[in-house]
Amino acid sequence: MLAYYKDEVPFEVKRSRKKIFAFALAAVFLNPVHDITASEAGHREHDAHSHGSGLLNVVVADNELVIELEIPAVNVIGFEHAPRSDEERRAVRNALETFERADSLFVPTGAAKCRAEHVDVSLAGMQHGNGDEQGHEHESQSKAGDETHSELHGEYHFHCDAPEKLDSLQVRLFENLMEMDEIDVQLVTPTNQTVIELHAEAAELKLSTR
Repeated sequence: MLAYYKDEVPFEVKRSRKKIFAFALAAVFLNPVHDITASEAGHREHDAHSHGSGLLNVVVADNELVIELEIPAVNVIGFEHAPRSDEERRAVRNALETFERADSLFVPTGAAKCRAEHVDVSLAGMQHGNGDEQGHEHESQSKAGDETHSELHGEYHFHCDAPEKLDSLQVRLFENLMEMDEIDVQLVTPTNQTVIELHAEAAELKLSTR
């Protein structure tokens, strides 16, 4: 796994951010005011690993903009098994480096003065170093009939100096993805809670209902 922190964040702060994210996201499915049925929520959860479809969770709470991304590995690097060659290991490294660049993937409203403070990106089931042992393990599992599902998972934490001006978020993911048709978005903000689909031709999220 390859991850990094732009600034060292105390453990208690990181844990509290995860709690904010979890509780805010739960509000999408618990608030009866919004027309999000249990069947729709279950369908989107079931389809989280469908090839050609990704999942993006976006939460705005206080001064924090928190984004969680899940994309099938095949749509990121073209395969799901552990890398078996130098070329495949290089593809994994390049993908991780690309998806670590929070500021180039997600562009909040400029007036909100948001900056990325914490980024954590990994490819589950992938190892870009000496991954021969892991590669053989995954290969043997595949031969035994076990289906391998590898995903890119990213967490992006932004701090916004003027969160009241945070009206939109440009999502620049599609240009770095292969055969990606849509991304399901679960959005929670102080004024907006919804589930929508994001497409390459319409890749901007409206964060405020003002």
